[in-house]
Amino acid sequence: MEIAGYEVIGAANGNQGLVLAQQEPPNAILCDVRLPGIDGYSILMAIRQHADLLLVPFIFLTACADKASYRQGMELGADDYIVKPFTRKEVLQALKTQLEKREQVLVALNQKLTQAEAAVDYLTHYDALTFLPNKYALEKQFQELITELAVPTMMLNWVELSLDHLSRLQNALGDRAKEQVLKEVAQRLQKTVIAPNSLAYLGENQFCIVLLNCPDIESLQNSLTRFQDCCAEPFMLDQRELFVTSSLGVATEAMAGAEFDTLRVQANLAKEEALRRGGNQFQIYQPSLNQHLQQSITIRNDLYQALERGQFVLYYQPFVELKTGRIFGAEALIRWIHPEQGFISPEQFIPIAEESGFIIPLGEWIMHQACQDAWFWNEQHNPPLQVSINLSARQLNHPQLEAVISRTLHATTIDPKLVKLELTESILLQNSEDIQHQLSTLRSLGLQVALDDFGTGYSSFSYIQQLAFDIIKIDRTFVTDIDQNQKNAAIALAVLQMTHNLNCKVIAEGVSTVGELEFLRKHHCDAIQGYYFSPPLPQDAFLHLLETQPRFDLDPVQPTP
Repeated sequence: MEIAGYEVIGAANGNQGLVLAQQEPPNAILCDVRLPGIDGYSILMAIRQHADLLLVPFIFLTACADKASYRQGMELGADDYIVKPFTRKEVLQALKTQLEKREQVLVALNQKLTQAEAAVDYLTHYDALTFLPNKYALEKQFQELITELAVPTMMLNWVELSLDHLSRLQNALGDRAKEQVLKEVAQRLQKTVIAPNSLAYLGENQFCIVLLNCPDIESLQNSLTRFQDCCAEPFMLDQRELFVTSSLGVATEAMAGAEFDTLRVQANLAKEEALRRGGNQFQIYQPSLNQHLQQSITIRNDLYQALERGQFVLYYQPFVELKTGRIFGAEALIRWIHPEQGFISPEQFIPIAEESGFIIPLGEWIMHQACQDAWFWNEQHNPPLQVSINLSARQLNHPQLEAVISRTLHATTIDPKLVKLELTESILLQNSEDIQHQLSTLRSLGLQVALDDFGTGYSSFSYIQQLAFDIIKIDRTFVTDIDQNQKNAAIALAVLQMTHNLNCKVIAEGVSTVGELEFLRKHHCDAIQGYYFSPPLPQDAFLHLLETQPRFDLDPVQPTP
């Protein structure tokens, strides 16, 4: 063997050979079956249980020529079994063959390992859903960018983009719909973001764009508008057209002082401010936003204790019937009186309650308190007054909703016909059959159902016709300056005509001027709500209004022929 160029390590017995092999794995093992100490079969079994020796060729050289011995050796994992007498040439050829096989196996394993490492590297640096670079890849690209292109005075704009109300879409249509929208947005942005600018997806509805070619604020705003336009184009989901808006936050810094984590935090703060202001817009970071962040954290922490500490109250904004001027009910609106911050707007804490799931116990409290207050109104006043309670898509889909409503009606003894549930327009993202079933369940309890904020993006006239709502509420967006704005007027007139054809009523929200009032009366709107008559009032003030002015005097307006 040594003459053939092999380095040979010998062992006096099986035990010694096994120890030597385990200490320093050889390229091949030649072994007899019959040995002092443990036999060759036992050595082979031990070898095959050792990870470092698993691929080492094992060849028996033995006088045990019977078939049983041969079969046992091969079944235990021997690579060859050579029976005495044998020639030097036979042994060398067998050894050469097994070493070549081992080399081929190692090459194949290395190739697979290389492929696996490449796959792991890809998954480590790219998002599996959008195929965009992820946070780790973006951080690497960012450092390379700073090193290679850094010009101390060049301004870098870090943009964080997320889709508004994506969780609503997911709750209504499922994970597949959410993923389809995210993938399509990624594809659209890829066509818009051109090198040397960078695009990444950081997960959880977070896109990031690093912009280098914006020499002034106008150029930056144009780029941000293009990104918003990418998201605003309609999506087709199961043959339904869906519209999605986006919110963007921007952090701007000279490349000489740019830091990855700082830019991310600042851009996220700016984006949160855009969301706080209603979404569908972009905001540029200002140091004052840190104060808003601290306030948001405080709200989130205090929200869970506010209910048990009695910090929530209900205000009521009346509905006025336009034919008679009579107050026929009111909408219950939640208010939070914080012991340190005073009044906290629902726009600040309701999104947090929705996101965290706290909206479920909070909604149950609102329903019970509103029904209890309305029962008291109707004990004091005649004719009957309705109370209107808002219900989000998350509440509507909660499995205990029917039980909660039944329990509330029983506990407060209010007539169900005096309770109206207002559903936000986002529920129309759901399957129409699901909505019909849910509406049927609510009506089986004796309740009326209204569609709130009609016209804000999810519904169409044809879709509304499939669902039997009792009331449609026109969003305040289309009521503002309705007597002067032709577009708003056209939308309102179409809603009025459609809903009356469907034998349901229309309430216009946000009426604040006499011009808006007169337009709505002229065109036979059923009722209105807004500051023209009354802001939201606490319970005592609302009762006082009912006692002192249960009916408003409306100047007669001649209807259109």
